[in-house]
Amino acid sequence: MFHRIEMNEVTEDGNVQTIVESFVEYQVNIGCYQCYLYFTRTVPLDITKCTIQGTFSRIALVYPCENDDEVGTTTQVLWYLDIKQHVDISTCTIEDKNDHWYMRLPVHSNTSHGFSSISSHELEAENYGTISCRTCTMPLVHSNIINKVLPLPSTNWMDMLDFWGAGDGAFEHIPREGIVAQPHRVLVGESFVLLHVQDFLVHAIVAHGTTTEGEWVPLKCTKCCVSIGLSSFDHVETIRLDKHLIHASKNTMTSLEDQENVFATYTVDSIVCAKILEQADADGTFRFRLTTGTLGTSMNLQLLSWNTLIKHRHVPTFRRVLKVLYKHDQVLSDHAYEIHLSTNMYATIVQRLQ
Repeated sequence: MFHRIEMNEVTEDGNVQTIVESFVEYQVNIGCYQCYLYFTRTVPLDITKCTIQGTFSRIALVYPCENDDEVGTTTQVLWYLDIKQHVDISTCTIEDKNDHWYMRLPVHSNTSHGFSSISSHELEAENYGTISCRTCTMPLVHSNIINKVLPLPSTNWMDMLDFWGAGDGAFEHIPREGIVAQPHRVLVGESFVLLHVQDFLVHAIVAHGTTTEGEWVPLKCTKCCVSIGLSSFDHVETIRLDKHLIHASKNTMTSLEDQENVFATYTVDSIVCAKILEQADADGTFRFRLTTGTLGTSMNLQLLSWNTLIKHRHVPTFRRVLKVLYKHDQVLSDHAYEIHLSTNMYATIVQRLQ
């Protein structure tokens, strides 16, 4: 995580130099950390005396300082960063950009860049002791009924079967009708989970509206009437709940508000990002149009990057982000893929981008 460390050196006007803000961007495609360090004022330190030191788990920016108690000088850590990649110290650089310092930390070329937005905590059955509506906290599923959690394959996994096999018919034994929910199990996707209908409490959810998204029936919470997921029209036992609309945690004696939600980081934009990445991965589409189907509510997006991790000083971990260009335009861009959103979801996305 980031740490703000005050420097002991005092300037002529008596002001202590402090790193008050730091911002790190890890670009997976080029294998490099880009660090931006901001100080309280113009820093009088000689940047040429700074050195970058570190090991596998931590990189530190150090500066020599005089020691009154001992002969010679010692080094002082100005700032450090905990990382999970092997940084090539010999190629690291630091520059003074007047209003901030810029550090470039390349990683070794053999460092793995694998990424999954599904955290390890989402695959632990104990974290599904209670599953409830995030809006009103009403329980949806029987307590402690989940005994196994499995990750789902990518959305277009069936389209790729022919490429995985060593010969014709290598995967003929795999069913082609899709994946259905199983009792007492949670199947975890990028932005949703699948559960079996018999694991739900009676009258916890109710269908509303007509089929959508390829024969899925919308579902809502019976207490607050907020849309919470979908029910399969062809496989009535399969229920799909959106992660950003539910709360899943261990079944403890504490109140629900005090329990850690395993899906706490999922928001409305998680759903949109998942849809964008699914389409980009399946068809190589990088232009999208977000729309509610109502005149005057649409936006064109162009996907620029999907392999960037960003971390702010107040955030303990890196988070994956999509870099996009966007424009409110009623003219449909060539080869753009339409993503239909509810009015509330569209308004939330617009607010985030602005």
